Amino acid sequence: MIESLAEWFNPRVGNQIGRVELLSNGDKDKLIWRDSTDGSFLVRQAYLSLIKPRLGMCSNVWKEIWKVPVHERVKLFLWKVCKDILPCGSRLRTVFGNDSHCVLCSDGEDSIPHLFFHCPFARACWFSSPFGIRSERLVFGNMLELVNWIIHTPPIAPPCSSGGPSFPQFAAYLCYSLWNARNKVFHSGSSLRPQDVLSNSLKMVNDFIASKFRISMERLEVLDPPCQPQLAPKDFNFFSDAAVRGSWAFVAVVVFNKDGAFVEALTAKVSVSSALHAESLALCHAFSLSLKLNCKDASFYTDCLQLANAVRNFSIPVWNISNIFLHLFSYLKMNSGLGVFWLPRDANSVAHKLAAWAAMNNVSRVCTEGEVAPLVATGW
Repeated sequence: MIESLAEWFNPRVGNQIGRVELLSNGDKDKLIWRDSTDGSFLVRQAYLSLIKPRLGMCSNVWKEIWKVPVHERVKLFLWKVCKDILPCGSRLRTVFGNDSHCVLCSDGEDSIPHLFFHCPFARACWFSSPFGIRSERLVFGNMLELVNWIIHTPPIAPPCSSGGPSFPQFAAYLCYSLWNARNKVFHSGSSLRPQDVLSNSLKMVNDFIASKFRISMERLEVLDPPCQPQLAPKDFNFFSDAAVRGSWAFVAVVVFNKDGAFVEALTAKVSVSSALHAESLALCHAFSLSLKLNCKDASFYTDCLQLANAVRNFSIPVWNISNIFLHLFSYLKMNSGLGVFWLPRDANSVAHKLAAWAAMNNVSRVCTEGEVAPLVATGW
C-alpha cells in the first residue's frame, strides 16, 4: 500500500494519504460537514461556517465572560466592553459631534478606561470599596486586557469579607454602575456622588447573590434528588476513566468480579484530541481487556455521560473519532452479554484515581492489586 502511494504520488502527498485512518470492518465512507461536531449538515451550521472569518479574535475570554456569576445583562455589558462598542468618546463625537470630555469630572477624556479607572469619581469608588483598589495605577493595552482584569481576581486585590461578593462580581457590577451613572448624567444632568454609585453596586451584587441562593433552595424543595439505578454486579465489571494532560491522556481500567474482588487493572498513555476522545479510548482498552479475560457476561462503567449515551444508542457524537465508535459498536454487537453504563464520578473513584496516579507517575502498563489498593478501597 505505502509502496503504491510512493509510486503514484510525490512524498508529501503520499505521506498525507498514508496517515488517513481506514474505517474498521469495511464500513462505508460517507460525506460529513467538517465544521459540525457530529458531521451532519444544518443550515445554521452552514451559516456559522460562512461568517467564521467575521467573528473576530478567538479567545477564551468569551467563554469566561459567560461563566462570571453575574446577571445576564451585566455579561452582555462586559461583552460590549470587550468588543469596544459602547457609545462614548470618539465614536459619539464622529456621529453627533459631542464633547469628548468625561461627563463625570469634565476633565479627562470620555473613554472606557478613564470612566472605569482614572476618573476621580471612579477612583473614589474603587478605593472606598471592600477591595481598596488604587485604580489610577491601572493601565491596559486594549479592551480585552481590561475585561480580563475585571473577570479575574488580580494579585493586588485583598480578599473580601467572608460571605461577600467575589472580586469579579464586584468589579463587573461597579463598572456597570459607573456606565449607568455616566449615561444618567449625560442625558439628564443628574448630580451623583461616588458613595451612591458604590452603594448601588454592592446592593445589586448582593441582591443577585441572594436571588441565586433563593432559587437554589426552591429547587431543592421541589426537585427529588437524582437517583442512580442500582445494577446487579456481573461476572466481570470494568471501570474506566482518563486523565487528560494536554494532547496526551492516561487511561485506566480496573476490573472487579461480582463479589467485588480485584481481578486486573491497567493504564496506558494515548494521544488524544479531546476529553471525549480520551474517555472513548479508555473504554476501548476495557473492551480489549475483556477479550483477554474471555468475558461473556460483563458490565462496563464510565463517568462520561456523552460516551455512555452514544455507545448505548449506537450514535457517533464527534465525526473525527468515528473509527473508535465504530470499533465499540462492532464489539457490542458481537457480544450480547455486555453492556455500557454511566455512573457518577464519585462512584468511579477507583478508575479515576488510578488514571490520575498514572499521569503523575507516567505509568503505562498492567497494574497489580498492591499498586491499586493504596489509592482507594477495593470493596464493591
